[in-house]
Amino acid sequence: MAHVITDPQNGVLIGLSMGLAFWTALDCAGQHRVCTFEDEAEAKDFAEQILANGMDVSAFTYVEVDTAQPFAGADHLLKAGLVEPANALMRAQLENAEPSEFRM
Repeated sequence: MAHVITDPQNGVLIGLSMGLAFWTALDCAGQHRVCTFEDEAEAKDFAEQILANGMDVSAFTYVEVDTAQPFAGADHLLKAGLVEPANALMRAQLENAEPSEFRM
């Protein structure tokens, strides 16, 4: 099972871009999926090596999500009990959707 990195203040790690970490509780940056790691050990290693600069990685938790993909969507986060981060991803998806994507 894949894992995501969570932080009590910042939510779920979406990913990195240009050396900046993006989190669901701060700004989804238009993304509607978050990065996953193959297992908890890989997620911890990433956190300790990449995110430790300026962040308290001891506060992080590593939550298992049911996906075989290198990413997880709102549905995966909801199933894992991560309601607020899932809501943030759904809002980002709606904000970036084209009107033609919504049909009755």
